[in-house]
Amino acid sequence: MSGFPARPLAFYTGRPMEDGFYFRHGLAPSRERPVIRGAIQTVADVLDRGFSAEPEAEALVGRHARYSYRELVVESLRAAAVLADLGVRPGDRVGACLPNETEIVVAFLGAMRVGAVWVGVPQAFETHEKLFILDDADVNVLLADQATHDAIQEHRGELRDLNQTLVAEPGASEWNVALAREEDPAPPEDFDPYGPAAIAYTRGTSGRPKGAVHSQHNLLLPGAVVAHESGALPGIRQGVCLPLTTLDQQILGPLLAFQTRGCCVAMDRSDPVGIAEWVRTERIGTLATEPAMLRDLLSHPDVSADDLESLVRPRVVGAELADDTRALYLERFGGEAVSEYGLSEAPGAVTRTEPEGSAVLNSCGKALTHVEVVILDDGGRELPDGEVGEIALQPARHGAFAATWTPMLGYWNQPDATRAALQGGRLLTGDLGRVDDAGYLFLTGRK
Repeated sequence: MSGFPARPLAFYTGRPMEDGFYFRHGLAPSRERPVIRGAIQTVADVLDRGFSAEPEAEALVGRHARYSYRELVVESLRAAAVLADLGVRPGDRVGACLPNETEIVVAFLGAMRVGAVWVGVPQAFETHEKLFILDDADVNVLLADQATHDAIQEHRGELRDLNQTLVAEPGASEWNVALAREEDPAPPEDFDPYGPAAIAYTRGTSGRPKGAVHSQHNLLLPGAVVAHESGALPGIRQGVCLPLTTLDQQILGPLLAFQTRGCCVAMDRSDPVGIAEWVRTERIGTLATEPAMLRDLLSHPDVSADDLESLVRPRVVGAELADDTRALYLERFGGEAVSEYGLSEAPGAVTRTEPEGSAVLNSCGKALTHVEVVILDDGGRELPDGEVGEIALQPARHGAFAATWTPMLGYWNQPDATRAALQGGRLLTGDLGRVDDAGYLFLTGRK
């Protein structure tokens, strides 16, 4: 298979999805259609650079399967064909409640190739929580593990839009059998990469969960920024031990790996010994952990320094590191742990602490190069440095990614919440904070 060339820029400025779709689902279409400078512009093309440069290099690894870039291009096209055979069209919702295996990444890439809207459903959720997401997102096709499939079948009458549920576990599951039947899939039709591509549900602080909707452009920009700012080397092996049903993990796991011509390792264990086994066996160079996971990884008696020899400064997501964990990190990796402030609506991180030099106590770091953080009063006016107000985000006006960031498209089926969060080209976060005269952000609470 020779692969498919990257599409011309005219593709990215084509006719957007009909406005009626946005109106029906309470969304606000993006009127700006910026190009990510020097980067892939759509998830459908995210494998192209690795395929062109080194088609036999490993692209995706799991417990039960491995794919080179050549093989993953073929498999993602097969996935797109299977979804199309199931009736999935641009804008339809494809849900996934799956473990960290190659199946969930292949399905994600297939969904992006047909212009579907991806909906991750955490395996750890109770059945009633899974049902809420499936119903609220109007999911049309669900790929699930056997236990979730069986639990959902008992409630099919409650899910008005769910047309098909397939088991997608390793081995001869319905999904893998269907993929094997697609011997020579054709490239999928064009779609709008600035239209809805994924819904990330957030629990929030009150009320029912809201689904933040993002375009393929939004999904690719964080990885392009990380690659630019960290100087990520081509070929780095990116491990993912946090659930790939979380959209941020898809963005900074497989999508970041593919943007840097690296390899994504889907890790099926998140305990310290299991993580160490994956790192040692697959020579993982980087991954994201939560603070407690990192502390356990660095202090567990059955994890040696040799086990983590290939690991270079893992990222930390979630709460601030405790002093003992920070000390363990400094001793092992020779620098301060990098922490972030981010949210599903961004998506992902928008500020980051600096890995070199002294940490600024209680700071969330400075804004990444694609966004600007502004602090607003109750009337929406920008406050000066040092004053506390609502944190809002807007596109950066200078630098490599100036005028490239676009806010989320809104909250799925919640027009009032969309209007409240998206004002004047800005995303209002609902968080309170202040920015000092050096540009460091400090969180102070919720509005």
